[in-house]
Amino acid sequence: MRVTKAIVIADYPAEALGYDGPLALIHLCGVPLVLRCLYTLKSAGVVEVVLVAGPYLDELYGLLGDGSELGLFISYARDAEEALSLLPRGEAIVAPVSMVASKSFMELLVGEEGNVVALQGGEAIGVIKIDHATLKEVIQAGNVDLEGIASYLVRSGRAKTLDISSLLIQERQLKRALRPLCIVVRDRESWLKAKRALVFRTQKGLHITSYLNKPVEDHIVYHISERRWLSPNAITVLGNLMAFSLVPLFVMGYFLLASILAYVVGIIDGLDGKLARSRGFLTKLGHIEHSFDMLFEQTWYLSFVIGLYLALSTWWIPLLGAAFLVLDGFVRHVYMQFKDTMGVALTAYSDLDRAFARIDGRRNMYVLYMIISSALGVPLYALFAMCAHAFITALFYVVRAVKHMHEADRASGVLAWIDMARKAPGLKKLSTGKRA
Repeated sequence: MRVTKAIVIADYPAEALGYDGPLALIHLCGVPLVLRCLYTLKSAGVVEVVLVAGPYLDELYGLLGDGSELGLFISYARDAEEALSLLPRGEAIVAPVSMVASKSFMELLVGEEGNVVALQGGEAIGVIKIDHATLKEVIQAGNVDLEGIASYLVRSGRAKTLDISSLLIQERQLKRALRPLCIVVRDRESWLKAKRALVFRTQKGLHITSYLNKPVEDHIVYHISERRWLSPNAITVLGNLMAFSLVPLFVMGYFLLASILAYVVGIIDGLDGKLARSRGFLTKLGHIEHSFDMLFEQTWYLSFVIGLYLALSTWWIPLLGAAFLVLDGFVRHVYMQFKDTMGVALTAYSDLDRAFARIDGRRNMYVLYMIISSALGVPLYALFAMCAHAFITALFYVVRAVKHMHEADRASGVLAWIDMARKAPGLKKLSTGKRA
């Protein structure tokens, strides 16, 4: 049964973090805890929420209103008993407002049958799924806080447990396996723990060059995420302006300087997506960034080839450059066509595909070739390495894409239909006399 209702306990003070007011309005990576909690619940299918606001009802209502702007129906209660009376019968999620959780955690919780208490390392997190009748019974027994409710449910055998500490979930959006996240912020220590966990989960994929970039990118995101005035889109614009400013350097033959700055731009380019993921809000508009990435990357490659040709005046350099651009464009198209058709990124489809994705040809690898060969005084070698890497990547991905898509066609049964259509006998034409 789909769970569409939730009770969010939001009457905690922020004193433990050194602030006067509700814990719900403490910011984490630039987002108030209450908005982060509600957004996570909404992503799991919740549409009706009762906020147990206690003395902070006016402050929270001033921010959230009735929830219509957020696509939710929000009502407010002074305590748990009043919240129960406002919530229609059926199953509901009960969670603290300071819950910092991944979508995968909520999907696991919602997907379990019956009453469920979430655990981390054997300890109750403070997030439960419970039916109306059981919740009413628990509250009437004098358990009005989440810890008391969770303890009663487990002790009395009225709920099963879900311990997420040993689980690994393949996060398709991030193209890697991660433990489901659920941390309840109660004090400064848990706030820091939640922030570190959020920044850690911003990494998308684990290419070999990511191991070089990740520490720098994570450090920057950790420190800029609380600057609410700094948006991912602003970083995207800055990165693109810097990227196109490098084109003259490549053309004029300043290959080492241009390629080093290109690698710096690559780090900046990784910040916008990471900042958005740390805040938890991913927009459809943000995906257009990948098109601009492709534009400046192809412009870099073209200007690098032009610079090599102007410096060396070798006739086959443009041909080799054209071959690289065609191969790189083909790889991108195979990747996008596969994802559009299969609904899953090719680089995350199987263990072998994920392994190859760590070493496949892409921008940061090609820029590293430029840096190394330019530092050695032989920038032309970078073009040879780029072509070879792009060819291997194209060959691997087209073979794997054909294999996976053919297997999907066989599993769907469409190949049997095609085969039967081919084998179906034809009919002889009637002669003119017979038709008369």
